[in-house]
Amino acid sequence: MILLTNIGGDWYFQGMENQVYITVRYTLVRILTITLLFLFVKNDTDVIMYCFLLVLNFAGSNIFNLLFIFKSISLKAIRFSDLNIRRHFSPVLKVFIAAISINIYAQLDNFIIGFLAGDKYLAYYTVPNKLIRYVISFITVAGIVMLPKISRLWQTNKVEYYENLKLAFEIIFLLSVPFMGYFLIFSSFIIHIMAGQDFYESITTMRILSPLCVIVGLAYFFGYLLLYTQKRESVYTISVLISAVLSVFMNIIMVKYFQQNGAAVTQVIVELLAISFMAYKTRSQILKLKLSFKEISKVIFASSFACFSSILISKLFHESLIEFAILSVIYFFQIFIILIICKEKMY
Repeated sequence: MILLTNIGGDWYFQGMENQVYITVRYTLVRILTITLLFLFVKNDTDVIMYCFLLVLNFAGSNIFNLLFIFKSISLKAIRFSDLNIRRHFSPVLKVFIAAISINIYAQLDNFIIGFLAGDKYLAYYTVPNKLIRYVISFITVAGIVMLPKISRLWQTNKVEYYENLKLAFEIIFLLSVPFMGYFLIFSSFIIHIMAGQDFYESITTMRILSPLCVIVGLAYFFGYLLLYTQKRESVYTISVLISAVLSVFMNIIMVKYFQQNGAAVTQVIVELLAISFMAYKTRSQILKLKLSFKEISKVIFASSFACFSSILISKLFHESLIEFAILSVIYFFQIFIILIICKEKMY
């Protein structure tokens, strides 16, 4: 996984804004992985095959990258003496420290829960955390797609830069707020269907973690789309470093008394602290975006209305897969219709 992740050259296709290739490759590899998973992983003796498929799922697509990238790049045309590698050391070190810090408060909570509370509470935490993080990766896709263009515009056209930055913020906000409400309202349905009755304790945990949809989405906006494009990586690094240190101390205290829910509260607080620090450091840049409170309030109103009505409607349904699917469609359809009626500009 280490090898394939680093030699895969994902950065090349993102930089060339070849999103069609990225999407097709990503989808095909995951369909293949899921198919092989059902075919070859039958019981706990198939652990080696499971590990192989795990690597294929996360990094197997990078094998295809190598086949395509050498059709576009000729190594013979590259003179390594002209690369000036030393100029990259400082920004790479800052990004590396930030990545390590993020992993501390993204993974250490699992270790602390298992160590202080036990595996049962770790399971209660892992299920909602993974489901929400999976959706967050979908929310941040908009930022990933726009990052190369926004980075280029910072150097060439400041007016278009702020226009695209504003668009990215609106897309992330438009996706994240409805999903926050979705996990908050349908946590009982989601946990019972995805994990079973034994994971009843995870329902409260999912509700506590639901604000991460918005918080992490905004963290990606501030950290990558704003700070990275302006070569201010150090601000992002400091924010996640502070959050990582705070996360360690808070988790030790909170997990001891509140188990997995203590870790969930800690995660929300440290992520919120990180975006608060980044927002403060970029306050002058945020003003240049000229964000419309009217447009933001439309998304909040639509999501709030859908949440309230879904609470009432859900009382008529049982926690079955088909009924949950119907409720989910109704929830997002309500938001869609309300935003059209309110003439929200993204629609």
